[in-house]
Amino acid sequence: SEVKKAYPNFPDISFANYVRMMDSFFFRKKTLMELGNIENYPGWQTTRFIWFYFKRPLECLSSPLSEKYFGSEKCQEDMFPVRFLKTENLNQDLYDFLIEVGYKQNEIKFILERKKVLPPSPTGEGSRKAKWEEYYTPELKNFVRKREKFLFFLFPDYDVQKK
Repeated sequence: SEVKKAYPNFPDISFANYVRMMDSFFFRKKTLMELGNIENYPGWQTTRFIWFYFKRPLECLSSPLSEKYFGSEKCQEDMFPVRFLKTENLNQDLYDFLIEVGYKQNEIKFILERKKVLPPSPTGEGSRKAKWEEYYTPELKNFVRKREKFLFFLFPDYDVQKK
């Protein structure tokens, strides 16, 4: 297969190779080839975001995407109404959202009293690294930053290159 040719050790591949493989084989080639110049289209995560949150994703992906578009009212109109909650502040964000949609404080105050729930860390071979940054070389960060520039434009708090 094409994947085995590009990644002879598949499925035993590095994180960097996984990111590149998903970008080139399992997503962009299948989904975007017929839409035109594949190199100018957004990356895997941005395209998934568009599929989930835009009313007409194919129409959006068929048009040239730019920072001007993502910063426009048209972009907001093209998206379903959605409120994003940040996981690093999930309890407070969820509480604030529920208050806004009509819940009473006494019904939901328990949310603010709850501690964070974290998944258990795996042990042994292949266990998770302590911080996400440890998975990324400068080259891989640049690759992801280029491919996912529209997501970083929409969510600038997560763009470590702009901090």
